[in-house]
Amino acid sequence: MNNKLKVVTLVVFFALLTWGVFLLAGYNQQAPNNDGDFTVAVSIFPLQDIVKNIAGESSQVVQVLPTGVSPHTYEPTIQDKSMLENADIVFYIGGGLDNWMIEGASEEARLVDLSKYVNIEEDHDQEDDDANHEHEEDPHYWLSMSIMEELSKIIADELGVANPQNIEVYEQNSVSYIEELKASREDLAAQLESLVNKKIITFHGGFDYFADDFGLEVAATIEEFPGKEPSPAYLSEVASVIEQNNLNAIFKEPQLSDSIITPLAQDYGIEVYTLDPLGGVEDRLTYIELMEYNVRTIITANTTQ
Repeated sequence: MNNKLKVVTLVVFFALLTWGVFLLAGYNQQAPNNDGDFTVAVSIFPLQDIVKNIAGESSQVVQVLPTGVSPHTYEPTIQDKSMLENADIVFYIGGGLDNWMIEGASEEARLVDLSKYVNIEEDHDQEDDDANHEHEEDPHYWLSMSIMEELSKIIADELGVANPQNIEVYEQNSVSYIEELKASREDLAAQLESLVNKKIITFHGGFDYFADDFGLEVAATIEEFPGKEPSPAYLSEVASVIEQNNLNAIFKEPQLSDSIITPLAQDYGIEVYTLDPLGGVEDRLTYIELMEYNVRTIITANTTQ
């Protein structure tokens, strides 16, 4: 009898232990953020920094696009895609820029295409000889600080839907961050007001939203298509813009090859500066620092003869 009692006791003990482990696992799945497991995946660095400011320390924010790589030429690796597998919510730019975010996300993840909340402009550089060709969308809206101020509220709302127990944190953080963005934007706009020549030539059509925010004009772009070498005829048109507007600088980007820009600058005796649409490197380690860097670069280029 004693042996039988011991066996029954052990069976009951292990049954209760197994049941307890099962319940604990289920609890952890329903409330992952208690252990800091609530994961947010984003495509590019500017979005990573903005989301991190709103999500706070209780969430893990992972960036899929490697720093220094252009989303226009990027092909995700298996390791990159693995970062999306456990994401509870996925934020991406949309507009055809980062569709690889959708392909790698799990079926359970909440997918947020931020371009749906933006009045997307047409990319007027994306055209060919076909008169019936439709302009493609310009997805570089993150370079507009005013747009990102508006999207910060959307991001907070979406985070709250995915993780409702932290909704107050997201709302409070978004209010503070929006105020910070607005103050920075107004300061940068004031710095650019005194520029004599507000026309710039960028490497590809990625800075139109930025220009709209700060009263600048993109007079031309070096590349018709990101990552594709421009034709001699197109470069001739760019050269005409340089001469007609008395420009003394053109801008390259660190994520794209600049092999075509150096000869052009040498031919016309103008300087080459770097505008960065993505950041994530030294002195551009936050979204605001990135925007400050670009404004500072334009001012330097405009005042250096």
